[in-house]
Amino acid sequence: MNLKRARDAGTITPAALALGYPILAIGYVLDFCVNVTLLSLIMLDLPRETTVSLHLRKLSETGTSYQKTIANWIAINLLDAFDPSGKHLGD
Repeated sequence: MNLKRARDAGTITPAALALGYPILAIGYVLDFCVNVTLLSLIMLDLPRETTVSLHLRKLSETGTSYQKTIANWIAINLLDAFDPSGKHLGD
């Protein structure tokens, strides 16, 4: 998240890009794997989305009561602290 912020602000160095992009790629692969395995089992829902965030956002809006509750709990307790806005699923 901060890598994108720094890139957009034009403050990122070539060395930071060279180190950051491989880590970002690993993060996306891990995000995808968690989404299609662990989160799918917890939510009892096969995802059409590629990331945990997109899957949680969909379920928080259109899921069952159980799915909405769990999606919001995950966002508030596990993801909000790392989101630049402080609110991962938005308002």
